[in-house]
Amino acid sequence: MKEPPVGRVSGEETLQGPGVRKEPSELVEGQQWLGYVGPVERTGPGWLQRGGRGRGFQERSGTGATCREVVGDGPPCGDRRPRRAVAREESRLVRHSRTHVCEASGNPMGRTGLRGRGSLCRFGPNHTLQPVITRWRRNQDGAICRKGIKKMLEVLVVRPPRSESWALPGGSREPGEILPRKLKQVLRREFWSSFQNLLIQGTEVYKGYVDDPRNTDNAWIETVALSIHFPDQSDMDLKRLNSHLHTCDPGMSVQWQVVDKRIPLYANHKTILQKVAALFGAFY
Repeated sequence: MKEPPVGRVSGEETLQGPGVRKEPSELVEGQQWLGYVGPVERTGPGWLQRGGRGRGFQERSGTGATCREVVGDGPPCGDRRPRRAVAREESRLVRHSRTHVCEASGNPMGRTGLRGRGSLCRFGPNHTLQPVITRWRRNQDGAICRKGIKKMLEVLVVRPPRSESWALPGGSREPGEILPRKLKQVLRREFWSSFQNLLIQGTEVYKGYVDDPRNTDNAWIETVALSIHFPDQSDMDLKRLNSHLHTCDPGMSVQWQVVDKRIPLYANHKTILQKVAALFGAFY
């Protein structure tokens, strides 16, 4: 039995013509539907384009599609599925569009222009840990140095071999391990378990996606940044840490550096360090 034409619907308002009113529960958030506008036939190129919105379609009378989308980010519908099934599919595509993720990409921040996993260890998120180890900068008499009214911090950084930039002593971890590989390279083994306890007591300052040049469409870095701060220069853990700093690789360097915006760190590490400085109300 041929279905009668139904008036077009936007939200809850019938714009024209007789027919059955579309229920609000059937609408997809952020979309307006024309509902059943009579049998139409879809023509034009395939709609599954990267980031496309289904442009370039003309619809004409004939057999085929029974509904079409006019506002939103999903593709035109050209099949005879129930309206609720179509709505679910359109909703999925809209969610992908809103997060800038296309079918060929898993990167939550969108396309990078690079495919595969590149130099990263695995497809999808590559999880890293960034310990931000700080202490107050002090002068010779032990007083905390200030820049204006703000106290100054020092941060422990490392410089990998053949690199001109310094970095936080974090990164990827072996499966089942707590300490990052880079941190193990600058700490003596006998201090590893003690530093794990410091990590457990640390303060999380950031968790999520990292804008890193190694990211691709299919592999990206997500990190957890933990602040480990030594407020007292006589802290025994700080003294033990300094006594156990040791580089296994002669090409790697480790040292304390003053925290400010000119510190030669990787850009994404600077962003994390700025959050730590804000946490303590320190100069940056």
